[in-house]
Amino acid sequence: MIEKLKEVEQEFIAKIHENEQTQKLNSYKKAFDICKEYLDKLKFQVSMSSFLNDQDEISYFKEIKPNVNSLVIYYKSIIDIESQIPLGSIEIKKSFFEGRFRKLLHFHDEYSELISYFRSQNTNLDKQYFLRTLAQKNHNFDLLFPEIDKVQSTGYDIIIATFIAYEKIEYFLQNRIRQLEYSPVESKQEFQFRWTDSKIDLVELIYALLEKGSVNNGNVEIKTLIAFFSQNFNIGLDEFYRIYYDIKSRKNNKTKFIDGLSDALHLKMERENDYNQ
Repeated sequence: MIEKLKEVEQEFIAKIHENEQTQKLNSYKKAFDICKEYLDKLKFQVSMSSFLNDQDEISYFKEIKPNVNSLVIYYKSIIDIESQIPLGSIEIKKSFFEGRFRKLLHFHDEYSELISYFRSQNTNLDKQYFLRTLAQKNHNFDLLFPEIDKVQSTGYDIIIATFIAYEKIEYFLQNRIRQLEYSPVESKQEFQFRWTDSKIDLVELIYALLEKGSVNNGNVEIKTLIAFFSQNFNIGLDEFYRIYYDIKSRKNNKTKFIDGLSDALHLKMERENDYNQ
């Protein structure tokens, strides 16, 4: 069954890519509908079949389902935020975004132990968190998850999905606050540079620069680096976590843009060498 679930996930990734070109409210609503459709497909597969082993079940509730469900949560939250932005001054709108930001921090504080476990990529407690039978033996389970569907969730997969979504929303809110703080004089100036390759290519490059330590010897957060490129190349990168996940999921060449850069430079040098001979 796990292979079928992975096929649904890959189909979902391809579908959501088709919708990423704009950031308008109707685009968010369309994206939410797509994400909900594919989450329902995953749930249907789980209801119709059984996992072959514990590892397949853990993989589904720790990775596959949270990756899809996080985007359901993300787009629903963005729709709510965009539709509730108050009228008024820049300060009023900034205060609204900052209030939403504080709610994210409260969630991180409440579930810091599980978030830390997930971030560290540990596996020693996977059975406790991501196998339904063991997760539901937790004496606080019914208190923590009173209305949960015990066939479709361990409870903890929802927390992980929410955490992934909130990291994206954090970047979204920071970007909206920066836009409000951006100088009116500067905003009238035309951007000198535009990124003309795809968003996926840019995210691949940014992650490579970070891992290579090419910026501040690597002592910079990915969100800060993303924000820098986003602002200076006039391109929205709200979805950079999901885009990076898609890059990791490539079946063949995972660094095709970076490899293409190398090929292009080699060709240039070869042409110049041939010309000088």
